[in-house]
Amino acid sequence: MSMQAISRQVGIWTPPGQRPSAGALGLAAMAGALGGARALARWQAEHPEAAAGYAHGERHDLWWEFDLSASFKWQAHVSRLNPLYGQQRLLKLARLFALTDLLGRPVESLTPGEQARANLAVALLPQPDLLVWEEPFRTMPGREWMQLCRIVRRLCRTEGLTVIMVAALKEETQHERQHETWADHLRSGRRPGVAGRPTPATGALWA
Repeated sequence: MSMQAISRQVGIWTPPGQRPSAGALGLAAMAGALGGARALARWQAEHPEAAAGYAHGERHDLWWEFDLSASFKWQAHVSRLNPLYGQQRLLKLARLFALTDLLGRPVESLTPGEQARANLAVALLPQPDLLVWEEPFRTMPGREWMQLCRIVRRLCRTEGLTVIMVAALKEETQHERQHETWADHLRSGRRPGVAGRPTPATGALWA
């Protein structure tokens, strides 16, 4: 059986008017070579003071057998958030990501798209300065991921968030070819709500 080589497209979203920091560009370059999770682990070992988060569009770290609110509460606990702030942040993100009515439901009962939205919201609970978002739109139909794009760009604008998106490109199935099309549009900025310009240092995008 032949092995399929994997290449990755990396995109960076920054707050309006800001260029990516040297740290973000370095992490983006590593993510292109290693994948988002491995790159972030290595980068955080070198930058232990950095406030960074991670979310995967297809695989999540939610507590499968409990209701959704338990995953938020656990994230608040491990992030050592002030209880009042953690609750306020939970409610804000639940409204923003249309999760308010889902907080009392078991994670296993949520659709893949709802799980992906929830996983992203949980990763953002500690209000990181930087988020690595791997395979961001893998489980979502076009209309839903465009809505999610707008939410994430809003957080870049209002919270100073920098987002590094990592997408693996493989020509094996139609689904993956569609994913490659997303990366091509991200690179060119042709898809509505997404803009990018190439950065010579890494070949990543910033917008």
